[in-house]
Amino acid sequence: MTKVHELVVGVYGSPDTTRRIAAALGAAIPSLRVTSSLLTEAWGDILTNRPAIVLFEIGYRYTDRTHVALRELLAQLRERMGKEAYTIAALSDPAKLFFGGDLLFRDERDFHPSGWVDSFIATPPSLIGGIPSLVEQAVHAVKLAHAEMSGRAQGKIPLPSLGEKG
Repeated sequence: MTKVHELVVGVYGSPDTTRRIAAALGAAIPSLRVTSSLLTEAWGDILTNRPAIVLFEIGYRYTDRTHVALRELLAQLRERMGKEAYTIAALSDPAKLFFGGDLLFRDERDFHPSGWVDSFIATPPSLIGGIPSLVEQAVHAVKLAHAEMSGRAQGKIPLPSLGEKG
């Protein structure tokens, strides 16, 4: 069974978001190893550090071009690591929700599930109180992902990725 302190978490996105999430994860789970980089450098970091949990941001500077690159990265991640990697999509810009939904599908021409995303977190609306911030959601999502990874290590049936039959 993988212990929390043995986990490596990769956080990829804008410098501000990755810094805030990495700091919050370090404060909540001091022995956790967090690695982070820009989304454009994520694949090299994933190959080097082999994170069990991969959190990527879809934010303000996310473009169509970035989306194509992320789709390729997630396809490679699933091909090489399968269910050994738990993926979390962090939607930090409400205007980019389409991109998050698009990742649920393997191809834009059909509706077959991609199996690339295990969990979503999102920036809460500013006028609604009581909803955890994106950073707090990231900490909770990593703790839940750890529980899922521990279950997988014990031979339990893994939860399906979003959009897949379970």
